[in-house]
Amino acid sequence: MTSVLWNIDSQDWREEDPLTIYQHTIKNLKEKNLIVMHDGDRYGSGARDQIVASLPKLIKYLMKNDYQFVTVPEFHRVAYKIEGWS
Repeated sequence: MTSVLWNIDSQDWREEDPLTIYQHTIKNLKEKNLIVMHDGDRYGSGARDQIVASLPKLIKYLMKNDYQFVTVPEFHRVAYKIEGWS
């Protein structure tokens, strides 16, 4: 298992309105984003319907603006280059 830190918090844990989640995420976009969004109700954190509802608009925006979706290992290769390592 790989630990992952993010640089954009979608605030999905706080917000109940999908539009607010979308707006907060878009407002905080920067280069080399890793957006944290929570899933499921496995640990009693509540339903996540608002997150699912925010995704179509968010994905459409990101694709329209040339953002790419990559795996975590791909993200690490692109975002973090250690000097002297290949």
